[in-house]
Amino acid sequence: MLEWVHAIRQGARNGKQNTQLEVQNRRYKVNEVIKKLEDSLQICRKHQAAYEWKTWMRQIDMQMSNPDKHRIICTDFGATLDLAAAEKDNCSVDNHAVLAIYFVLSNWRAVKYEKEEDKYDETIINDCDKWLFFGDTISKGKK
Repeated sequence: MLEWVHAIRQGARNGKQNTQLEVQNRRYKVNEVIKKLEDSLQICRKHQAAYEWKTWMRQIDMQMSNPDKHRIICTDFGATLDLAAAEKDNCSVDNHAVLAIYFVLSNWRAVKYEKEEDKYDETIINDCDKWLFFGDTISKGKK
């Protein structure tokens, strides 16, 4: 079974062993796997509810907005990246960057499609642009 675990890394900070989240292959008995699945069920339910809520909000936005005047922009959190140089000769401090991803939905329209033979249904489709913003963060130190 593949599992996210805190893998031990070299060194210590404030008297605690350094660790890093990594995917590792682990062996468990079947009853242990079932217990792990049950333990993670509450977390998964919250993620599923948030995912469904976002889908409903996007659908409401598309139903109630004017496609000629409005754009719907969807995003999640921005990722902060830790950047370290391969060669440390010219850099004494690691740098940080941010990556933000936006999906812009536009030109939505209702389209009929054949659900079964001689039975039609309707759905909404849209154009989708992906915008990526990448930049450095403000921090002290030599870069």
